[in-house]
Amino acid sequence: MHYNFDEPWDSPGNRELLDQCPDSYVLHSHGNDGRSLTNYLAIVGQNTVWPIDRPVCLDDISDGVGNTILVVENVGAGIHWTQPADLDFESMNFDLASSPPDGISSHYLPAAAVLADGAIHTLSGAEFPPARLQAMVTANTGDGPSLDSATTIEDGRDRPLRPETKSP
Repeated sequence: MHYNFDEPWDSPGNRELLDQCPDSYVLHSHGNDGRSLTNYLAIVGQNTVWPIDRPVCLDDISDGVGNTILVVENVGAGIHWTQPADLDFESMNFDLASSPPDGISSHYLPAAAVLADGAIHTLSGAEFPPARLQAMVTANTGDGPSLDSATTIEDGRDRPLRPETKSP
């Protein structure tokens, strides 16, 4: 069975693919086990790397590719892996300390994000208050903060699970 792009994501034929979510769309160690929800989302909005009305090239990211968020971890948004939905910059919660379902959140501490240069960085609430996080999500507003290399991680599995998260 293949995804039919001529039909809505939730058409009867495409819904049959929901339980075939690739492992790479789910936080590692939580595996696919018949899940249909993704844990990796883009943040869409006018000044992000994912504007609705146009594509963005790396050269368009004037805040710096090493300072601009491309994809984030999320638990709780309830977005199916085939669903054309992500986090909306205008309505998302930027408070990392609350691990919001409508923002950046993870089963791991701290949550992580992939930057436009491909590096993975951890994002703790103490180091990334909402205003700094918002600046990191924008791509060309001139407010991109530089990142400390101490937040760079090679392997996302090198983080502890949140206390309330069950081990897989």
